[in-house]
Amino acid sequence: MKHLILTIMLIFGATAVSAYFDNREEWINSPDAYKEPYLAGLFWGLTTLHIEDSASIKEWKQKTFDCMTELEAKSSTFLDMMDNYYSDMSNWKQPVAIGFYQALNEVCSTD
Repeated sequence: MKHLILTIMLIFGATAVSAYFDNREEWINSPDAYKEPYLAGLFWGLTTLHIEDSASIKEWKQKTFDCMTELEAKSSTFLDMMDNYYSDMSNWKQPVAIGFYQALNEVCSTD
């Protein structure tokens, strides 16, 4: 099983293994040196535009990318967002990918 996970990581990068961090406990127990690049890769995967994206998905991706650019966000910003997300105990069971998506929506919401 470890070989399968490693193969997936090498082929698809960080976005493919976002479920690897299934909850807060796994996230906080991962090496700090891995968290920022991981979130940067996840951000890239979430905001990269693809031809097959629907108009609403393209709009979300562009809005989110522009928002983070305007905020001059760095990988350390993403780490702060995740730390803040997991400060709410009701989020502790959520995977990092879900938490990061929700944090991006909260920060970049126009509502």
